[in-house]
Order: sequence, then structure tokens, then C-alpha cells
Amino acid sequence: MSDEDTRSLPAAAQAALRSRAVRAVLGGMTQAQAARVFGVHPNAVNRWIRRYREGGFPGLSARRRGRRAGEQAALTEPQQQEVIALVREATPDQLGLPGFLWTREAVGELIARRDGVRLARTTMGAYLRGWGFSPHKPQHRALEQDPAAVARWLAEDYPAICAQAKREGGVVLWLDEMGHADRIELHFLPGYSPELNPVELLNQDVKANAAGRRRARSAAELAKELRS
Repeated sequence: MSDEDTRSLPAAAQAALRSRAVRAVLGGMTQAQAARVFGVHPNAVNRWIRRYREGGFPGLSARRRGRRAGEQAALTEPQQQEVIALVREATPDQLGLPGFLWTREAVGELIARRDGVRLARTTMGAYLRGWGFSPHKPQHRALEQDPAAVARWLAEDYPAICAQAKREGGVVLWLDEMGHADRIELHFLPGYSPELNPVELLNQDVKANAAGRRRARSAAELAKELRS
């Protein structure tokens, strides 16, 4: 039975066929074997398995056909432009949403709150790609940074600072725009080089990992996020 043949079946029959094929695979049959048994193309079984993983057996039920050219999208053009502007100009936390970095879930929640539309994760990803957004890690090196100065600081200045501290029985403290006591000798990092400062690295780790997806509501929640 070809894909065209299966699409000619009633919706209920198609859903039953998908369910039986997926149950066979879950029972130990390979996807290729299931395709032969149920008379469909292996790619069809693979798609059904993906649908099952995304939504369980309910995800195998008949779906409403996709939009044709000219049909209305889930979001109107003005709604889309508003969301694009908000994502570009603000962070989730500034808009009262959990987290500090934009994710598909965060943008989806923004849309749900503002427009009353709850989009599937895959649909949200398609919108973001269409808007020109793609997954990426935050830039860790400032464009103004001088690589030569950083290399020189790592090879010469920092070892000298550590040696001086050892000779004088002192310790090396890393500070971030804080006040200083009179007996502390200051040594400055190269300009635009926060990645050399452990305090900045800790801040980045907290923002990206501990607090990237949700905002702690109490000290206990924050401690739990930091330890996880």
C-alpha cells in the first residue's frame, strides 16, 4: 500500500493503521518490518514514530490538513511584527516571563499571553525560522577586545600577580565593579575581556543554565536551581 493509498482511506482507518504500526514497533518489530507487514513505505512508519514520540497515541489521530496558500495563518501579520519587535528589543524577564534568554517556549508563552494563541513547539520553531531567528549561544567575546592584550595578560601579567601574592602571603581576589580597601593592590584585566573574570563566568553560568528557563520565586528555589 503506497502513501497515496493510505491517504485514500477514511481518517479513522488511517489513524488505526498508524496506531497498529507504532504498537508493532514498540513491541520489538523494526520499522522496516512494520512497513512490510502493514504495506506502507518505511518513511511513513518513521513519520508515525516521530508523531508518537511528540504526542503519544493521541498524536497519531487524524490531523486537520495544513493551510493552503492564501489561507489565514495562526498569527496575523501585525501580530507577527509585534512579537518580532518585542523579542529583538526586550528579554523575557523584562516582559514578566520566566527566564532571561529567549527560547521557543518563552516566545510561545509571550504569544499566548498577548494574543491568546497557544502554538505547538514545532509551529513556534517554524515561525522563528521564518522571522530570521536561529538557535545560538551568547557571544562571549566583545568585538572591541584586543586579542594580543589578552594573550599577553594570560602569559605574563597573571602569572606575575600570582607569584607576588605567594611571596607576600596574600591571595588573589576577583572583583566586579566593587569598592576596595586601602591595603588591596589593584590589577586590571585587559579591556572588554569579561571571560577572564571568574565572577563574570559565574554570572553567565547562572543566567544561561540555572535561570535561563525560569525565574526563581524565592531564595530556596534559587538555591535549588544553582545546585541542579
